[in-house]
Amino acid sequence: MNNSDNKVLRLNNFEDFGPSRLKLLKYIENNCLEYLINSGYSNVDPPILESADLFFKKSLGSTSSSTYTFMDLENQLVSMRPDFTASVIRLIFDNSQKKESMNKVCYSGPVFRYEPATSKSMQIYQVGAEFLGQKGNDSDLELLSNSIKCLDLSGVKNYKIDLGNVGIVREFILEKGFGNSIAELILNNLGNFNKKNWEKNLIYKANQLNLIRLSNNNENDSLSYESILNDYKDRLSLNLGMRTQKDIINRFAGKVASQVTMEEIKECIDLVKKIMSMNIEEFLNNNGNDLNTKSCNEFRILLKNIQNILGEKRSLSLNFSLTRNLAYYNGIVFDVKSNQGIILGGGGRYDDLPSRLGYDFDKGCLGFALNLTKTTEVIGY
Repeated sequence: MNNSDNKVLRLNNFEDFGPSRLKLLKYIENNCLEYLINSGYSNVDPPILESADLFFKKSLGSTSSSTYTFMDLENQLVSMRPDFTASVIRLIFDNSQKKESMNKVCYSGPVFRYEPATSKSMQIYQVGAEFLGQKGNDSDLELLSNSIKCLDLSGVKNYKIDLGNVGIVREFILEKGFGNSIAELILNNLGNFNKKNWEKNLIYKANQLNLIRLSNNNENDSLSYESILNDYKDRLSLNLGMRTQKDIINRFAGKVASQVTMEEIKECIDLVKKIMSMNIEEFLNNNGNDLNTKSCNEFRILLKNIQNILGEKRSLSLNFSLTRNLAYYNGIVFDVKSNQGIILGGGGRYDDLPSRLGYDFDKGCLGFALNLTKTTEVIGY
């Protein structure tokens, strides 16, 4: 037997970094960290392994299929971090107990993911930052400005930014009188907006979720807690798992309250399509005068400021279909892409994330990360 048949091979989709590529990666990493530290960010290094519960709470289980989770030798369920955000927030609040207060931190290192759709395992090297303690345009602008500066320091040329705002789309739907269930359904499907049969598939899903009623007469408007309990008492006496009887009734009542007719959901879809088709100039000029909310006007100011920073050589696109993980994003969200369309990084606002992780905090939270694995690939080495 040939000895070469017994050699141990590198795992599929995990990359080796030779001297030249590693040198480039470290150069970009050091430049970005130096800039962020000089801008008032504390450099931190959370562990690669964390309690699996940290990442489940972060995304309500929606990323569990892409997270490496296993039982360790002490019978603890642990996960390799799929990104830095949850780990960094945990670190910030842990250190606040030690009288070492931080609200701006930067980091670098590997994260690990598995992509079920492509059956690919990945180790990604990131550099990025998290910013706690502010809401509004000033912190959004700081986040985007830092992302742009780090990309400039990396040496990537002529990149482009796709910028959206989950909060504006949600606010627009709710202000038009549609309920949370309809808003969440549409937001969760905005990523497929440009695909064929988007509207047809959305209506099908609304039917499957029992969000469309058959007539304009909503007989369920008068449903009370007591009437639901009485009508469904047999089912509600069965094993309910981790949910309480009250949780189930409230969820059911909320879904009933969000029901719409077929005409109404088509009207909502048409309104959303109008927003989705806007380019930056149309949004800035508020063509149609439908978007005059405080959030929209603040977002216009942010767009103008980012246009000024980017200048004419780098493009900015308005992309309301960019929603990422709606389990926790609630404001701006953005991707940075090379001219070839390769995503080099991104981030956004997720104000509710600290409280979801169990911390008493509602003062704003946002962050970004640059994918150095992809960045070095695009630059060449």
